[in-house]
Formats: sequence, C-alpha cells, structure tokens
Amino acid sequence: MLNLTLRNIVPVMASNSQDGWVASATNEFYEAFLAFNHDFSDDVIHAWAGVLPADLQLASPVLQKISGVRIAGRNSAFTQSPSDFTIQTSLNGTDWTIQRTLSGLTWTGSEQKTFNLPSIVEAKYLKIAITNSVQGTYTGITELEILSPVTHYNLSNSLHGDAFAFTVETTTPDETFTLPLVDGGTFDFLCNWGDGVSNLISAYNDANITHTYSTAGTYTIQMIGTCTKFAFNNGGDKAKVRKLLNVADLGFVQLDFYGCSGLTEIVRPFRRLESLTDASFLFASCSIISIPVGLFNECIYITNMYDAFYNCPITSVPEGLFDKLVNLTVVNRCFNECQYIVGNLDENIFLYNTLISDIQYCFNNNVGITGTGWQQIIANCEAQETPPATTTGCFSGCSGLDGFPLIPGSWGGDGSLQLHLDASQIVGKVNDDTVTQWDDLSGNENHATEATNPPVYKTNIQNSLPAVYFDGVNDLLTIAHKASLNCYPISIFAIYKTTSIADYAPIIKKTAQGSHNGYGLFTHNTRIWGLYGIGVSNCTIISDSGITINDNICHYVKFVADSSGSIIINDSENPISASWTGTQQKTETAEDILLGRFLGIAALYDGHIMEVMIFNKLLTAGELTNLNSYLASKWNLTIS
Repeated sequence: MLNLTLRNIVPVMASNSQDGWVASATNEFYEAFLAFNHDFSDDVIHAWAGVLPADLQLASPVLQKISGVRIAGRNSAFTQSPSDFTIQTSLNGTDWTIQRTLSGLTWTGSEQKTFNLPSIVEAKYLKIAITNSVQGTYTGITELEILSPVTHYNLSNSLHGDAFAFTVETTTPDETFTLPLVDGGTFDFLCNWGDGVSNLISAYNDANITHTYSTAGTYTIQMIGTCTKFAFNNGGDKAKVRKLLNVADLGFVQLDFYGCSGLTEIVRPFRRLESLTDASFLFASCSIISIPVGLFNECIYITNMYDAFYNCPITSVPEGLFDKLVNLTVVNRCFNECQYIVGNLDENIFLYNTLISDIQYCFNNNVGITGTGWQQIIANCEAQETPPATTTGCFSGCSGLDGFPLIPGSWGGDGSLQLHLDASQIVGKVNDDTVTQWDDLSGNENHATEATNPPVYKTNIQNSLPAVYFDGVNDLLTIAHKASLNCYPISIFAIYKTTSIADYAPIIKKTAQGSHNGYGLFTHNTRIWGLYGIGVSNCTIISDSGITINDNICHYVKFVADSSGSIIINDSENPISASWTGTQQKTETAEDILLGRFLGIAALYDGHIMEVMIFNKLLTAGELTNLNSYLASKWNLTIS
C-alpha cells in the first residue's frame, strides 16, 4: 500500500478530558485516558482495561482525518488484548459507522498492530467496540493511536508541494468526477477530493476513482503517492477540469489533459518529473492562454512534445521554454493551430535542443506570428550535428512572417507537394541559355527535361525575376510518368505570361492526344482552361470567366478538382466551378507530363512560365492564404 508517513493525532493525555479531547470507556476498571498517555509501559497506571464487552472511545474537539488506528496490546497480560472488535467513527457521538470489523486475532506480548481504514474518514469520534479477547473475560489496550497521514494532514489545509493538484467544477448536485487512470500503469496513491473525503487508490479501475460531489461547486483534487498513467486523451470528464495547480512527480510515464477545454490556467512550473519522456498531447485542445516561465525546467527527460499545445489559445511562447529539455527529439505539431500567438518568436527557442529530429508543422497556421525569428529557428535546427530530416512545414500557414519563403525546406511538409518548378531558382543560366532540365524543388525529383527542343531562360521578365520561355514552334519539356503524379484530389498553381493564343496549347498537361484521361492547364478560345478526368464522358472541364490572357501581362491561375467537380480562378476573378460529366474517378493515365507542347497536334504554347506547383490535395484556407501571399509578393501580383 501507499508508503506515507503516519502521525498519531492524539495529544498526550493525563486525564480523561484535556484540551478539548475526551476519553471514555464502558465496563472499565482502569481509566480510558491510560490508552492515550503515550506510555507503552504495562502496569495498572499505564494501560486501560475493562470487563467484556467494553468500548474505548475518544472525542476530538474538531474534525479529524483518520486513516486507521494502531493498537498496542497488553504486555504481560497479552491474553487480554482484543480479539474481536469493530472500529467505528462518528460525527456527533450518536450516529456511528462501522469502518472495519476484526475477529479471531491473536497477540504476543508487547505486540502492536496497525489497522487501516478502507478510506480516509473525516470524524470527531472514534470507538473500539470490543466483544471478545484472547482469554475471554477481560480486555485491555496499552496504547491506542489514531492515525492520519502527515501529507494528507497538510493537504487538508493548503496546497501540498508534493501533490499533483488540479481543480474541477461540478454544476449539479450529486455530480461525479472520474480520475482518468490508464490500464497498464502502477497506482498506489492517496486522493483528497477537496470536499472532506479522501481515498486510497491502488488500481486503474479501483472503485474509488469515481467520486460524487453532493453539491455543485469548484473543488481542489490533490493526489500523492504513485500514479504512472493519468491521461484524459480527449475523453472522460475532460470538460470539468479548470486549473492545474501543481504537478509533482507521481512517477508519471503518461500524462495529458488532451481535450480539457475548460482548463484555462497552469499555475506554476512542473516539479521534477523523472519518468516522463512522452509529453505528446499534453495540453492539446485546452484553453490555456499563458505558459508559465520555466514550465519544463525540471523535466529534462522529455523527448516527445508532439501536439503538446495543439489548438491552445496561447498568446506567446516564453523564452527558454525548452532550454532544459536536452533530450527533446520531436516537436512535430507542438504549437499546431495556436492561432493567437502574436509577435516575433524567440529565435533561440530550440538552441539547446540539439537532438531534434522532427520539427514538421511545429508552428503550423500560426497566422499571428511575425518578424524574422523563424529564420534563426530553422538555421539552429539545420546546424545540429545531426539535423532533422526535414524542416519542411515548420511554419506552414504563418503568413505574417517577414521574408518567409514557401519553397521546400520551409513549407509543405505533409508530402502533398508533388511538383514545384520555379524559374527564380534556376542557377547557372544567363539570358537565352537553353533549359534542358528544370529541376523539381518538391524533393520528388520530378525534373522536367528536353534535349532536342528545349525552351530558353529569360531574365528580368517579372518583378526582376526570370522565366522559362517556350517559343510556340517546337519547344517543350517532359516530366516522366509516375503513379504519384496521378493526383486526386489535385491543386495546380501556375504563374504565366503570353502574347498569343493557340488552341489546346498546354502550360502543363498529362493527357494523351484526343483523350480526357488525365489533367492539365491549357489555352483555348482566348481563355485558360482546366481539365481532370478519365475520359470524354467522365471528366470535369472548365474555363475562366474570359479574362484576356494574351496581353503580355503576368497572370496567376489556380485549378482544383475533387469528387465534387472543379474550380478555376485566373488572377483575382471570382471562382468558376463545374460538375463532373459522368462518373468522378481518379485518373490512372500512364502519360508523361508535358509543358509547352501537345505532341501529335499543332498545340504549342508561346509564352513564359515562371512557376508551377501541383499538390495531391485541396489546400486548407490557411495554406491557400499563405501560398497566395507568397506568389503575390514574389511576382508582384494582386491575388485574392
């Protein structure tokens, strides 16, 4: 059982009435107070004795927390020690509750026995009602100690530093709260429920893990002992938790308040947690606004902070939050969707975490973060002896950052970006050099190549940046087919500029001649068109609203398709949508991707292509805002 220090709450008594304490007995021939004089000598002036049956009782001036009793039997006359008796408690001295029933006990000389109650009881009166002894005529007790845990005694008065403590709120009479203990853990702890009741708990499914509060209100729950697995995991009574007052080490190996939407405050930093390594989902979807400085300073063994503060309305990240977590390896999604963080970040937030291997989506969709601190954060991680495999997506959706590029290595991270061609990233070229290979920046090595009729590199085409020029005669680039390029859903973004229109001339296209099996962006009837399908009878095809595109002005086009149909947007026009004709289905075409030319027919693109991106998903609103901001700023466009 729980290894707690116990104290005898009874004062040294020299008479039956002392300092508000009153000792009494029935059928006695030695006075009752002799069992409470703290003297273990065994003679007629130091032990209580009586004729069976006999009751020995003690009244306290105030309510006491009682966890058990310790009885010292008679010494030389040990056969008078009680063999059959009950331990009873009362609040008023009239109405008694039997807490334990003992029978058939045997004793040796000077022996002491401790009898724990099933739970901590609050009472003013305690009685030992003896019905038999070893010898059967007389009974006696040398000392009777009434026990209360020292730690529990402190808990009943003020917050104890060794306790795991939090508040809960009930809103109706007789409402229950259940501790979220997890199977597979070790449990041996004392729980003070905050309403005058305490229980010893020894299993994850112990009957005492559920407590009933007779009246509605806010209660402080305190736990001390061993509790290795405590996790709401977005379930149970998560909605009733209000404040986390103190986190001391109960041997936690699993700890989370995931889904406690009413948890608004962490009052103080954690005490030293020596067993907790996995802090994933620690405060996910809570309502915490502020993180205490030094929260994890005594938690040096934590390695995993995945989703630790996911979707919390915190407004800032304190400097040095992770400085002591020298074993930290995973911060993936740690502050994901924390959209209320504002201002610049501490650029050294991970400076001392040199083992980080996964930082993807750490600050995803934190639109209020500004400044340039993000740059040093990435640089520090990439400067580690063994840097993370990728820093991609760490700041995805953070549209307020200064100088934030959305190229791989800084954005995208879920693997959805299948192709990224960017003329501004082509190196080693001067004006009119041929582009025999346009490197894919997505990391998927979907490079666009052509040896015989390549396009050319043109400088200073838009916003002082270059483009790849297709001459409308025979220029093209080819990207070899991969199954991963048959994206569905699909999002295609392109920046282009042209002076002439040729029907079915592709900016980018993955279909065969005369087929609607595949997808593409192409010009037709002075408009830009988007196509996705598996055939003429099963496709979705759409054009823009008629914006003039052969005006030698840089344009932006977005085309998306999924099970509901397709949408195309050219520049800042209103979206135009189309439904499926026939059955919606993912394309399984084995065709290569072509840029600038449609083999087999006279469909050649005459113009510039600055940038192309293909995703295998529909972007979220935050991602789309971020991407539009990036493209608009980079190419000096108006995109809404």
